[in-house]
Amino acid sequence: MMNNNLENLLYQSGLTANGSWDQMDQYDQEAVLRLLEMTVKQCLEFCEVAATNKYPNKLSYSEKLVVQGAKAQARKLHTTIKDHFGIDQ
Repeated sequence: MMNNNLENLLYQSGLTANGSWDQMDQYDQEAVLRLLEMTVKQCLEFCEVAATNKYPNKLSYSEKLVVQGAKAQARKLHTTIKDHFGIDQ
């Protein structure tokens, strides 16, 4: 099931405009939806890697603060993307 944000992307791409989506068979529609979902999941994986990446122990205090901030932002971005597109991972 697609949420409004995914449906909006399909519309902006032209797939749902002018009946194009309705002209596609079910297999093609499901393939497009799987591609959208796989793309979003890959973005989520990048966020997870950034949030959990191991960094060298030899960082200065200020470098550690930057890394902690970047990890926190990656976690926040992960949640925002997941919620925005309604993707269960």
